Amino acid sequence: MSEEQTQTKIHTEAGQDGAKQPEARQINNRVAALTFAASTDPTRAILGGVHFRADGIAEAANGRMLLQTRVDTVPAEELPPVFKGEVRAGEVNIPAKVVAEAHKRVPRSKTLPVLNAAYLLNGSIQSTDLDTTNRTEYTPIEGTYPNTAQVIPGWRGGQDAPSVCLSVENLDLLVKAAKKAKAENIVIEVSPKDPEISPVCVLIGGGDMYEPITGIVMPMREG
Repeated sequence: MSEEQTQTKIHTEAGQDGAKQPEARQINNRVAALTFAASTDPTRAILGGVHFRADGIAEAANGRMLLQTRVDTVPAEELPPVFKGEVRAGEVNIPAKVVAEAHKRVPRSKTLPVLNAAYLLNGSIQSTDLDTTNRTEYTPIEGTYPNTAQVIPGWRGGQDAPSVCLSVENLDLLVKAAKKAKAENIVIEVSPKDPEISPVCVLIGGGDMYEPITGIVMPMREG
């Protein structure tokens, strides 16, 4: 049996007795996006990673912002046979820089969607185009990650919670404007009566600005 066949056997033998087979977690665009929320403060090392929870959620936080997403998975037996090592199961906190680097190395395939992501294995994050295999090694961040459920508002997603949908393009323009003006913050005010259809008022200010920049942004229809 070849080395590649041996590695595939490692992935697939679990579960042949009826137990649930392991699934590999994908490092795709959504997971890579979480790295922007990870802390860069060396004194808060525990927040410097992307935290993969045992319940299938990945998250990153810096003390002021938290981003979360559910991680897509692929049955271990469907992984490319060129991968080496077993699927990483359970909770693990991986440095955000490592996650970002591993995602940058993912080849883009127009024919096989399974190749358009990296996969979390023990000790490394791997991706391949079937000709070349990229392995980005990682050392988990030790320590207990904060219980983020305690900071998520109970009203999130509720029917009575006011919400507004802004396009990514408009939000990006606001951030560019704030950076150009050397502002420190952007205040967004939502109409208390018709938040879904009324213009959103914005105020860009702080920092070295003597006068703020004010304006409005038209909301989008969700979906």
